[in-house]
Amino acid sequence: MAQEENSKPQLSTNKSSNKHFKEQKKHGSQKREELHQYSTATLGAGNMHDAVKLPKGEDFLEWLAVNVVDFFNETSLLYGIITEFCTDESCPLMSAGPKYEYLWMDGVKFTKPVKVSAPKYIDYLMSWVESQINDPRIFPVEAV
Repeated sequence: MAQEENSKPQLSTNKSSNKHFKEQKKHGSQKREELHQYSTATLGAGNMHDAVKLPKGEDFLEWLAVNVVDFFNETSLLYGIITEFCTDESCPLMSAGPKYEYLWMDGVKFTKPVKVSAPKYIDYLMSWVESQINDPRIFPVEAV
């Protein structure tokens, strides 16, 4: 389907739940945005060691927060690409081959491990991670 020139781009949809997948998270502060730009620049250089190394004089927890948000965004984009190929019908179980099966439990809504389809498992997982990122007790928006 062609988009009109002035229309907003559509997010990928998770067809099994018929809702948009996770929007990209923002870094929350100017400092974290600067660290994100540094991380992006070093990743582009192709040296993984330099890309993940704590920049001199920077706070470890700020650096960790920036990289968690970046990893979440990249994972969400990647999953958004495969949602049409992995549905509740085609992927009825979250597994890693025939020997390993993943059960979902979050300790709140799901207090005991339960079998869920792969798309549901990923949706629950991404929602849980997003809730952790959005919790200012875990990831304060401003540096302390």
